[in-house]
Amino acid sequence: MNEISQEKPRLADVGAGFGELFINRAKTEPEKSFLIIEPLGFPDLPTQEMPKNLTWIKGRLTDKEALPFQNGSVDEVNLNFSLSTMYADYQSPDQEFGGYLQKILREAFRVLKDDGRLIVREERGFCQDVLRPSLDELGADFRMTPAQKKDLSLTGQEMWADYHLDPKKNQRLQPMEVVITKIANPDTVEA
Repeated sequence: MNEISQEKPRLADVGAGFGELFINRAKTEPEKSFLIIEPLGFPDLPTQEMPKNLTWIKGRLTDKEALPFQNGSVDEVNLNFSLSTMYADYQSPDQEFGGYLQKILREAFRVLKDDGRLIVREERGFCQDVLRPSLDELGADFRMTPAQKKDLSLTGQEMWADYHLDPKKNQRLQPMEVVITKIANPDTVEA
């Protein structure tokens, strides 16, 4: 495990899978610290030299588990197709997924610096039907645009390919990027 620099801008990818997106970015952006938080920990990858500015942390982001960072210590949090995975696995008779999602978003904002960004990449259907209502309820400032292929993990690139095979038929699969810059009052969500 590499040492996490406090001086360099810190970017976290939560639920990164094999981490290919941040591995590639860390190689081309040595002036930043890249943090991968993955429940399965470091994957068995072909032997390759990991960039020194990349750190793997075994962990997860749920409504009951906190990110392993101090308040206001991260410049950017990325959730690349991890929210829809949580949604697919979600089972709770006590709470709607929207409330669960709001707690997750609140935790991501806890670790962000005041000018930090939360970047969510998901398919259009999930963004419109699940994410947008939670962001609206939180009073979040956000921008939703089509994602660029170069910014997508392997999961996102598969969706991108499916969408481009027949954009009219597969419109809901179009990968979107949602950049959230502020939540109006994160204290309004129950802890």
